[in-house]
Amino acid sequence: MDISFHENADINANELNHLFKLIGWDRKDRRTEPETRAMLESSLFYVHATVEDTIVGFARLIGDSYSAYVVDVITHPDFRNREIASTCMSHAENYIRQKNFISVYLLDDSGISNFYSKFGFEVISDKPMKWRGGT
Repeated sequence: MDISFHENADINANELNHLFKLIGWDRKDRRTEPETRAMLESSLFYVHATVEDTIVGFARLIGDSYSAYVVDVITHPDFRNREIASTCMSHAENYIRQKNFISVYLLDDSGISNFYSKFGFEVISDKPMKWRGGT
């Protein structure tokens, strides 16, 4: 099985949405093709992994020229434990180093913060703040 990695390359938005659904991040069927395309276009960087025509991994960075956030590091359930997330993070780390951001963050509620420490991240708070829509 050959796994290919693609940086900022054309990606099938519906296939990516399917991956988000598979891992449980779109239980309400909210993701649409136009919104996912807009998400990709507004990202600073993204990398996706494929096996044949199936997207099996994904990660992206959002932000501006000073600050970046690593988001959406995901792996297809059938392809876990094959270093896909690690390779996606290595691609993201290379991009981060090239751009020389002032600050780079990620929020992780997976309980595997030791995974991200391999890429230079450290826990600074165990309680991230989340916007709840006003009142």
